[in-house]
Amino acid sequence: MNSYIRELEELTLHFLSRLDFITFEDVEEFVEGRQKLIGFLLAEVVNYNVSSEMKVKIRALLEFDSVIYKKMEELKNEAMDWIQKRTLIKTQRNAYENPYSSESFLLDRRK
Repeated sequence: MNSYIRELEELTLHFLSRLDFITFEDVEEFVEGRQKLIGFLLAEVVNYNVSSEMKVKIRALLEFDSVIYKKMEELKNEAMDWIQKRTLIKTQRNAYENPYSSESFLLDRRK
C-alpha cells in the first residue's frame, strides 16, 4: 500500500512541477495513471487498516486536487476559445466565398 501512495505522490509532484507547460495530452495521461493507482489504493483500503501516517499522505495529495482542477479548467476554456474563434473565422470566410458556379452571371438593374 505504501508503494501505491509513493507512486501516486511521485506522479502528482511530477505533474505539478510541469504545470505551466502541460498540454491536454499530459493531463489525460496523468488522470489515467492516477485513476489506476487510486483503484489499487481503494482495493488495499478495503482489505487492510490504514495507518494514520498513510491517511496524512493521502490527505496531502488530495490538497493538490484544486490546483490540478484549475489547470484542467484553463485548458478546457482555452480549447473552447479556440473552437469559437475557428467557427467565427469559418463563418466569415464562407460569407466572402462565391457560392455560385463560374459559368453563372449576375444582372444588376437600375431603378
